[in-house]
Amino acid sequence: AGRIELKLAPCDVAKLVHDIEHLTETLALEKGLSLNCEMDADLGVLLIDEGRLKQVLMNLISNAVKFTSEGGVTLRVTSTAGVDAHHRRLRISVSDTGVGIAPEDQSTIFRRFVQLDGSTARRQGGAGLGLAISQALIQLMGGEIRCDSQIGRGSDFWFEIECVSASAVETGPTSPPETPIDAEVEAQNANPVRILLVEDNPTNRLVACRILEAAGAVVETAMNGQEGLQAATNGAFDVILMDVQMPEMDGVT
Repeated sequence: AGRIELKLAPCDVAKLVHDIEHLTETLALEKGLSLNCEMDADLGVLLIDEGRLKQVLMNLISNAVKFTSEGGVTLRVTSTAGVDAHHRRLRISVSDTGVGIAPEDQSTIFRRFVQLDGSTARRQGGAGLGLAISQALIQLMGGEIRCDSQIGRGSDFWFEIECVSASAVETGPTSPPETPIDAEVEAQNANPVRILLVEDNPTNRLVACRILEAAGAVVETAMNGQEGLQAATNGAFDVILMDVQMPEMDGVT
């Protein structure tokens, strides 16, 4: 129970990078930061769990934006030869010019419910789960997230994963027979899930909205428990997502 399984499918890596850039550029612009994406010219089409990889990159970039007050954030993606002709090795890094992380803290940041004890970390909030979940996902892909950081100079979070080239996998007939449209899927598209998101941190709120809306949900937001309670009373929602630590009224109350 609770076991995560990867759903590998052909993924245009360059398109994935552009999608991430589009989803996160507003976060950086709202803080007056630059968001740069650098990648090799031909990253190819690889078998990847695109949704899980996006989840990791969104978390790393949103964290970088949170803890950076000036300068910017850079996403770099490179591809090198893998273990054989059918594999490619992706190296992905997210670097920032933010506050940095002390050496003694770098070994603990991937543990669940761990937050650094600095004033910036306390101000930004969060439950301390994002990096732990990201690490677990990358480990499932056969990699490991590493952190290189200096106080006052910024941080660089990076990982490498071995991926199978989609061209190495037989894809079957080029023109598969048409199948009837699934009635349940059609009904979901016609009646999208309505979600109330209650989150006081504007960065977290924007990231969550982008992810949920990209998945086809209709999202309404509230900034604290009181607003969330009023919205829930006035509207009909299929799902309510609430942060635990919020002003006015928390997510537990």
